[in-house]
Amino acid sequence: MRISIALLFCATLAAQTTLDPTAKLTVDGDVAAPMVLTAADLAKMPRQTATLTDMQGAKVAYEGVALTEVLAKAGISFGKEMRGKALAGYLLVEAKDGYQVVFSLGELDPGWAARA
Repeated sequence: MRISIALLFCATLAAQTTLDPTAKLTVDGDVAAPMVLTAADLAKMPRQTATLTDMQGAKVAYEGVALTEVLAKAGISFGKEMRGKALAGYLLVEAKDGYQVVFSLGELDPGWAARA
């Protein structure tokens, strides 16, 4: 199972307080509901904030939609459904600048640590 997410608003998203209205996030591949999300679509979804400490010791807050929310909207189930063939699935994330990274769906499951 392959799922692909193309991020057309890249790393600058973390530093911006508002999204470029033309930015798009495309979810396709082996999903029940392939989609293209705009900045307006993402603004309507539940948001989370993560506060981290950077290399200089300063606290930096990042806010956005959790990846699991986007995947759930595309029809990916986590929790008890994440077993068997579902564990063989992966997510390929591609940025506008060509950067790519792959995650297994199992490692993205928010409840994985509690079941391990």
